[in-house]
Amino acid sequence: MVRAFHPILDQPHARVDQLAGRGATFAQVVHASEPLLHPVEMGHRIGFGLTFGKLWAETHPGGRRVLLVPCGKGGIGFQPASGHTWNRHDTRTPVNLYRFAVAQIEAALATGANNRVVGFLWHQGETDTEPGARDLLHRTARRPDRRPPRTAFVPGPFGCYNSEVDTIHYNAVGQRELGRRYFAAAQRLLTGCSPADDGAHRPRETVTRPCPCAPLTAEDRPSIVGVDGRRRSCSARPAGEHRRNTMRSTRSQIRALGVGVAGVALVLAGCSGAGDGGDGGDGGDGGGGGDGELSGTVSVVGSWSGTEQDSFLAMVAPWEEETGVTVEYTGSRDLQTQLTTGIASGNLPDVAGIPGPGLMKEWYDQGALQPLDFVDLDAYSSATPAGFAELGTAEDGTLIGVFTKAAVKGLIFYNTAAWTAEEPPATWDDLTAAAEGAATGETATWCIGLESGAASGWPGTDWIEDIVLRQAGPDVYDAWVAGEQAWTSPEIRAAFETFGAALDASYGGPDYIVNTNFGRAANPMFEDPPGCLLHHQASFITDFFANEAGVTPEQYDFFPFPDIDPSFGGSVTGGGDLVGMFNDTPEAQSLIEYLLTPEAQQIWVERGGFISANDGVPLDAYPDEASRKSAEILQEAETFRFDGSDQFPGALNDAFFQAIVAFAQNQGDLDSILANLDTVQSDAYSG
Repeated sequence: MVRAFHPILDQPHARVDQLAGRGATFAQVVHASEPLLHPVEMGHRIGFGLTFGKLWAETHPGGRRVLLVPCGKGGIGFQPASGHTWNRHDTRTPVNLYRFAVAQIEAALATGANNRVVGFLWHQGETDTEPGARDLLHRTARRPDRRPPRTAFVPGPFGCYNSEVDTIHYNAVGQRELGRRYFAAAQRLLTGCSPADDGAHRPRETVTRPCPCAPLTAEDRPSIVGVDGRRRSCSARPAGEHRRNTMRSTRSQIRALGVGVAGVALVLAGCSGAGDGGDGGDGGDGGGGGDGELSGTVSVVGSWSGTEQDSFLAMVAPWEEETGVTVEYTGSRDLQTQLTTGIASGNLPDVAGIPGPGLMKEWYDQGALQPLDFVDLDAYSSATPAGFAELGTAEDGTLIGVFTKAAVKGLIFYNTAAWTAEEPPATWDDLTAAAEGAATGETATWCIGLESGAASGWPGTDWIEDIVLRQAGPDVYDAWVAGEQAWTSPEIRAAFETFGAALDASYGGPDYIVNTNFGRAANPMFEDPPGCLLHHQASFITDFFANEAGVTPEQYDFFPFPDIDPSFGGSVTGGGDLVGMFNDTPEAQSLIEYLLTPEAQQIWVERGGFISANDGVPLDAYPDEASRKSAEILQEAETFRFDGSDQFPGALNDAFFQAIVAFAQNQGDLDSILANLDTVQSDAYSG
């Protein structure tokens, strides 16, 4: 991006919006204007994205809006730099732009039922001119057969740089031309025009409908027409020193995002897309006037989507009606990355779901998460399961996170038509024997699915935690969570091996396991004949049974994870949805206080798929027997332990997720997997 804003050429377009990557309107749809709101501030500068978006809107009539999703940061190439990385597997660099981009694109899709991703624009620059990266880029340019499908290589214009001193960065003329070249490449990909030339149409400094298939001519290459109509020299630079650019198109799901210096995703929104977002920044501006009344908006980011999002919005609706404040909710499948990026850039929601106690304490220590000293701690502690209040408390004794939703983990679900044992198995050996007797050539013992976007692998972490607690006991579990128990120790290794036996007896094999979303993993259990007998999950999964498998509560039941070592009998693992406050406003405080009440939580309880963290919600409010049983298990547990991975430091939590996926793909790599986790553990707890 470069300076030189032009009041005509760079004006917004009525049908081009952006999903803000920073600022008071973070994760909200606002009109796109220069500079686009990438996650990191880069001054009042011009980029290629808006030109591309305006051309798209002009040449695709019909009322649909164009939604740009800025995801980039200058100076970041194939290698991490300045605390940022595009490597999705990098768990050490503080800000993962890949995960941020995925979260933002998913948030953009969630703003409208008919939204779809059209393409990605990736801008590769001078950061990657070292020999290895340069050679890779040259091969990509010369060999179309080596590119992913529906991908165009777009060479940037020569010589259109900022000044004689700064010959690396494009000036405004070059950025606008780059946007036009991206657009022409996109048109060829989507219309099937001849891809004989990866250049663009004849460049002009006016936003008009171009011929999408016309290549650059020899006359066009050395010059660009300026805003005054005069042809300006764009002197040639040595081959390999101009920027490399990629336009990628997709009509279906989000695919793997490549590396890039600056990224913009294009989403087509429905005809009822957002307007100019005039009041979009009110969410963090504080409360009402001198009389103490609440007003404006409160921004909330959470992990709930689909029916869970609907239930959350139903839960807060009475509060909105009572206070006159609007809850502006954004769902994200990767809270950790979105909030970590927000902390780095200073762009945070007022209230947010927190991925776990470990990250909660890290963010409080960094000064980002605010104390909840307005909550009556004694009343909250007495109304929640034992240990929940302590999990939301910082080392200095300050309450910084509260639970609005609980989950009982380690439940074994089954299809009542297929699993007909009269009594739940008392031990793991009993379960294994019964399952082996009931399984057939067409029916496996388990259904397991580990896919969950950037958080893929977490369902397997629940398996390991359940096994460690019941096989090695609470003392080993606590030491493991505290970073004092080595992953290569016999106890943790044995837990992985026990899980491995379940993977071996699972439906579909390794590829199915790692690529099947957790919410659909149990679907084969309800087929005829059933693909599996049993499914291990937490109490919330019943909502997915109804919406993904289309089954009713009468078609399934569950029993608790059986004891492995009888001396550790009666153990239960669980979790919950933590909520914290990043912006201390009267509206945020009021919303959090409301979410803790039994009246609020009962609304979601009655809608299903929710176990209240407040014991003031009566058991008869639960709409089905499964939910009531889950609530009773939580209340009657002899030994309760909170989800272990949620308490790990962020880097270790990520590494645990990745380790589960790697183990499911190849159990023979267990030694190296555990050794790597030991290394990450040492680094994570040493700081």
